[in-house]
Amino acid sequence: MGTGNDTGTRFFKPPPTVEEAELTFGDIKRILRPLKNVASYKNPELDSIFRRRVET
Repeated sequence: MGTGNDTGTRFFKPPPTVEEAELTFGDIKRILRPLKNVASYKNPELDSIFRRRVET
């Protein structure tokens, strides 16, 4: 049993920086709601499971 301080064979990935998170969020918004072409909306054709996870 460990005290939580020993990493053993576990892999630690630090969280993204605020800047990285903001850039990624902007990318996701552009994928889900791309700029409109004059009078139409282009469906990004994402599956419903992915879309629900991103929109919640």
